[in-house]
Amino acid sequence: MPGYSISFDTARSVLACRISPALQDFEVPNLLRELNEALHSAREHGSVRLLWDNRANRVFSPDDARSLTEVTGKHLRAGDRTAILVSGNAAKAQARGKSPEGSSLFASENAAYLWLSVGRQ
Repeated sequence: MPGYSISFDTARSVLACRISPALQDFEVPNLLRELNEALHSAREHGSVRLLWDNRANRVFSPDDARSLTEVTGKHLRAGDRTAILVSGNAAKAQARGKSPEGSSLFASENAAYLWLSVGRQ
């Protein structure tokens, strides 16, 4: 079982990417590939709403963080929103430094979903 999951919540029109503490470095390329495909598909539903759940406090290597930023940057546009769920200081610091425009940090999943629902096109 991979150390991440990517799913599309059709009721909320939100793409959720959840990182688990078990995510291994060798899985990151698969995560990036699947996220790229999922973001492409999510665009078909209009503006993209991405829930990035990193409450597992996974700190990515600089290369992996850069690749993640490239993948999301390729798909995210003005009006899209990314809610980033974090709980640890290291993950918060990395998220602040790598967060795309239209993103916000949250500790609560309910607050993140509420924020993602605002201004839905």
